Amino acid sequence: MKNYINILSLNNEVNRNRVSNAVSKSNGESFANIFNRAIKCNTCSSNICSVEELNESLKEDLDKRVDVAVERLAGFFGIGKHLMAAILKYLHIDPKDLLDPARKQDIVDTLSKQFGLNKHKSDALYNLISDLGISACRQAG
Repeated sequence: MKNYINILSLNNEVNRNRVSNAVSKSNGESFANIFNRAIKCNTCSSNICSVEELNESLKEDLDKRVDVAVERLAGFFGIGKHLMAAILKYLHIDPKDLLDPARKQDIVDTLSKQFGLNKHKSDALYNLISDLGISACRQAG
């Protein structure tokens, strides 16, 4: 029995030394500091996931808006949206540019020249492209 007590005492002493070594390796940090750091790392990881989810959501929203814009532009010319997308690609116009107010005049000029539109049709096309960003946002949302 005394032998068992000695073994338990020795084992207890070894455990205390391990704990002491672990505490000394923590550079004087308390458990609360270590715990808070672990929580912050976990929070940062979840924030990164949230940012990735937000980026994915924004990309999906932009894709929907672009799809609606191409569809409305196709409706203006009386053709299907897939054909309109192919025409835009052929003319080196990124469909996302339909939503960019800075590019609308270039797009109108290119499409007017390609389709041989008169002044009135070009003005109507300009107005349509001006409205695309606003209406596409409403329809996608």
